[in-house]
Amino acid sequence: MKTLLTLDLVEGNKLIKSRQQLSRSWTRGLMQMLYVNHAKILGSSAYAAIDILGQTRNVDDQAQGDTFYKGNMLLTAPGGGAGIFVPSGSAITDGYSSSVKYPNYNPLHYLAGQSIGVVVGVDPTAVTPADFALTQRLFHGRNASAAPGTTFDNVSGVDTSSYSAYSATNLFALYFIPIRGFRLNSFTVLLGRSGSPGTCTATLCGIASVPGNVNTTIGPELTGIVSVNFNGNTLATSSPWTALTINLPNPVDINPGTLYAIKFSAPSGSVSNYLIGRVLSLASPGHTRYGATSSSDSGNTWYLSPTTQLIWSLTGSANPEVEYGACEIFNLAVVNPNAAFSVRRLFTNNSGGSINVAECGMYMAGTKYVNAYNNGNQGQVYSFCVAHDVISPAIALGNGQVLQVTYTPQITV
Repeated sequence: MKTLLTLDLVEGNKLIKSRQQLSRSWTRGLMQMLYVNHAKILGSSAYAAIDILGQTRNVDDQAQGDTFYKGNMLLTAPGGGAGIFVPSGSAITDGYSSSVKYPNYNPLHYLAGQSIGVVVGVDPTAVTPADFALTQRLFHGRNASAAPGTTFDNVSGVDTSSYSAYSATNLFALYFIPIRGFRLNSFTVLLGRSGSPGTCTATLCGIASVPGNVNTTIGPELTGIVSVNFNGNTLATSSPWTALTINLPNPVDINPGTLYAIKFSAPSGSVSNYLIGRVLSLASPGHTRYGATSSSDSGNTWYLSPTTQLIWSLTGSANPEVEYGACEIFNLAVVNPNAAFSVRRLFTNNSGGSINVAECGMYMAGTKYVNAYNNGNQGQVYSFCVAHDVISPAIALGNGQVLQVTYTPQITV
């Protein structure tokens, strides 16, 4: 089997450049998705894989069959700004009897159109089979680049209460859903202490859940994308507290429309030596994209509250954006024993400047089956990188130009 990668640069409906190269970079993600599907992996022994956020996820093929359909290996998608429904195979109860199940189309499982199908980026770093995402992906939109040090999201105000974290049991976290994709370099949070909580940890996580006043079990999958330790004994013990800036060891791409959390722990603390997160309260219904949460059972259950807010900001940089068209599979041709098909997407640059496209790849859906999830949020859906290629030399995509990227897998005997 070989895969042909075709790159067509178009301006004003005229083809001005066309290049072809062999794709040499199917990633481990493709093998994992094939394994889950063909081995019929059940939810009771789900397979762990890293999604495009860098978060470890459990995926399975539970309930795939004549009754339920799962969106595993979904590769086609609408435009980047749209959402795509990805069924997880899960059923829901009618609210009265756990034995009565409604069809699986009731749960709202959506991924952004730009998180499925062909994707492009700007980093020419050599690829590896273990890559779980493009190195520096271009996100959907029309925005120009943003310089390092830009604040992308924040909550400000006067704190009125607090959360506490101590031992391995009691934790607190902030959560957010970004509108724009960006590269997170650091975050600042208003913190304090009582006594000497010792070494504390802040962990950036990708959460497979929805915001709102619901209890949701996120436990073992919330292993985190990156963790940073800090000395809790240096924090202030009273107002105005400490606006602590935590720098990440490496930038992390933050995908738009995805729920993230930053959780805080003080594993060596106690009831008299604990980390404090300063909190402000909003009138109901609170903020649609931000909130705070705490856990008293080692992070297995969280109460997500949009009316409770830690005080924080997220800082980083952003590449310019391109507009993602729909991703389609077409031209299936099977002449035994040979076969081929193509996967294609258009990328339009309306950012106001030229963009050097130096990498491309394909993202594919994977799902997790959950039979009886809290408040009807059954199952989960994720995106996984299945192909990653360097484009060398990079293609200069000028403002107003369109890049068409086509993958054509072929079996020739």
